[in-house]
Amino acid sequence: MLSLIATSTGHIVFAAHHLPLPPAGVNHQYVWNALKRRVVLNPDLARYGARELQPLLHSAWSVIRANHQDALASAQQRAADLHVSIQWRLPRRMLYRRDLDGLGKYPLDCVCGFLGLTDARIVELHQSKAAAESRVREGFDITIVALHVPREGGAA
Repeated sequence: MLSLIATSTGHIVFAAHHLPLPPAGVNHQYVWNALKRRVVLNPDLARYGARELQPLLHSAWSVIRANHQDALASAQQRAADLHVSIQWRLPRRMLYRRDLDGLGKYPLDCVCGFLGLTDARIVELHQSKAAAESRVREGFDITIVALHVPREGGAA
């Protein structure tokens, strides 16, 4: 489930629940491709993004665009501090094998890219992980709050 809320103060809250976990065993998100002579996204992560994460995000895009197009465009164009919270629900056997920094990077890139926001604007990041109650509950929830930063001279 995805939702986007625009407040009267110009802040935006984006929340996504029950998103699928990134593939296990991917420690190197970007790899050197000798044929292309450049760094490319790990093929397992590329498949995860194309087959699992992006379709879920795009399925709700028409609703978000219809209801909040102006607010989202404003967050994309104006300086905004991003405050991010991610809650991971992992299989019990993987709870202490998956590190938080490895889990969070690519899904965060996907969600920020989907919203048209750069993850370089993140000023606060909270992550937590817990054992999933069942296989159905495995996944993650992400909340991104975009707070507008006043420009020099006090103008918003």
